[in-house]
Amino acid sequence: MANFLDNINSIGQLLQDGKVILCPTETIWGLSCNAWNKGAVDKIFEIKNRDKSKTMIVLVDSIARLKEYVIELHPRVETLLSYYSNPLTIIHKASSKVPAYLLGPESTIAVRITTNELLIELISFLGHPIISTSANVQGQKSPQNFDEISEHIKEKVDYICYTGRKTATNRSESTIIKYNNEGELFFLR
Repeated sequence: MANFLDNINSIGQLLQDGKVILCPTETIWGLSCNAWNKGAVDKIFEIKNRDKSKTMIVLVDSIARLKEYVIELHPRVETLLSYYSNPLTIIHKASSKVPAYLLGPESTIAVRITTNELLIELISFLGHPIISTSANVQGQKSPQNFDEISEHIKEKVDYICYTGRKTATNRSESTIIKYNNEGELFFLR
């Protein structure tokens, strides 16, 4: 286990209790919550002033966990996930385990396998996915570093992670793709 500036058990308990946290990801700083808590997900929509028709990314910690929440992972996509080194969010057909409030068009879900050690530990603590969305009000620039996060966002969350605050990076949002039944990829962002 990595050495974090935050206590995993304490943050995990906050997530379990439906709280929203502000945390670094492998991409940009984000708002996260327990994906299985509709109240917490709704709170993120409220904080961001986000249109509820726009779905949010769900983070998992492994391909094995991803397979629990999607209908048939195409072998080409599984190979891509095993070897692609950049942050990649993929639109999948969701399984019946996924709550309706997380579904996008045609019963799909946007999922990324996180490589952020803090988030991997939190997902493991919960035993299921967490939500991740940029830590900004809809329509504003996504924060690459902690210093770029607005006071509005900081004031609305229940916990702000200490881990990663001092790290200056030039990260960007993940690539988003979807695929068809033949495993053909379509890049959306």
